[in-house]
Amino acid sequence: MVVGERIFLDPVLRTSSGGRVFERSLLWSSSDTSLFSVDNSGGVEALDAGSAVVGVEVSEGVGDEVAVSSRWLNFASVAAGLFHSCGLGTDQATYCWGRNDVGQSGPARGFAPCGGVPCRRAPGAVPSTVSFTQLSPGFQDTCGLAVGGEAYCWGTNGAGQLGNSSVAETDLPLAVSGGMLFESLSVGANHTCGITSAGAAHCWGANNWSQLGTPKETLSHSQVPVAVSGGMTFASVASGEAHSCGLDPDGAAFCWGWNWWGQLGNDSVTDSAVPLAIPGGLVFESLTSGAHHVCGLTQDGKAHCWGRGREGQLGTDPGTFGYNSVPEEVTGGLTFQSLDAGALHTCGVAVGGTAYCWGSGENGRLGTGDETGGILPVAVAGDLVFNSISAGQEHTCGSTTGGLVYCWGSNLDGQLGILNLGDHDTPQLVIGQPH
Repeated sequence: MVVGERIFLDPVLRTSSGGRVFERSLLWSSSDTSLFSVDNSGGVEALDAGSAVVGVEVSEGVGDEVAVSSRWLNFASVAAGLFHSCGLGTDQATYCWGRNDVGQSGPARGFAPCGGVPCRRAPGAVPSTVSFTQLSPGFQDTCGLAVGGEAYCWGTNGAGQLGNSSVAETDLPLAVSGGMLFESLSVGANHTCGITSAGAAHCWGANNWSQLGTPKETLSHSQVPVAVSGGMTFASVASGEAHSCGLDPDGAAFCWGWNWWGQLGNDSVTDSAVPLAIPGGLVFESLTSGAHHVCGLTQDGKAHCWGRGREGQLGTDPGTFGYNSVPEEVTGGLTFQSLDAGALHTCGVAVGGTAYCWGSGENGRLGTGDETGGILPVAVAGDLVFNSISAGQEHTCGSTTGGLVYCWGSNLDGQLGILNLGDHDTPQLVIGQPH
């Protein structure tokens, strides 16, 4: 358990002769009430880090006890996916929370239903024999980059997006086939891309829009990594719903895959199976892909976005057709140190640590205290100082300079990690952290 978490114990009691005791008048106790409280229904809440014994007795004198332990969580980073979130502990342990219908948040034990769908309302450890340096939650899967550069993925796998030579889903991290060592990973809707230590781009999973960087006519999907066409060298990659973009070592951006909303940024809406250069001569420090839009951070800290913008996620007026097919600078003149694009919103951490979000405000995903959206970046409420931010489908999470993780927005599937369900339009502290 993590501190602040509440679990329910449902004992099976037997007499000394082995018969079941069905009486439901139970007397619960905790050996250390400063660490764990327990109520008459068997609800145990961790109040502080430590270990204790929870006991239960019935009128016949039959009883049992169980050891319980709890710990504080210390996060190094956090990342938001479709309806789940994952955090990397300072000890490189992996924790996920939110929806878990296909194992995207790890093993099912301890998971509770959220509206009939399996979920985790508080961070739960994802068992693994390796330690990760980067996590990338996608739509219904998660991938991690191990300390040695190996890629591991877990969750849904119908299109081979876990890259492990199968289409079977798993709730435990499995190594991506091929033994390649990666420098970065990015998970899209049904595909994943990675950049190897040599700078080569490889992708795996669905290829219905040529998002793997190879023609869809010759490859419908791949259960193992395949090289992106063109033999280019990349420094990083960012994957969206059915497109990907890469940044070369000189800071030039290239995109491939689906282009219905101009998300390839090449002044067209024609799909491409090969990386196409984004015109304009912009030199980027980083790229981030949402579902149907992309944003880049230039060397001078200016944010530029392109693709679908009907909900304001580009930070600019998308015009009559609701999209921009070339990069345009985000309104407001802010200087950013990082950006992250979600489905219908975008967020960034400005120089100084203030977080700003723009786009759709539904469910409170902008964190501004209401559900108002638009193209103008608005500061996240609470005067928190962030070092990173991650935008998901309908929620957002951020890590502060004080080492705490907060989430806000939709919480239908427990993706805010606060135990209770219900949306929040201001940052909420993820459960289990010292404060």
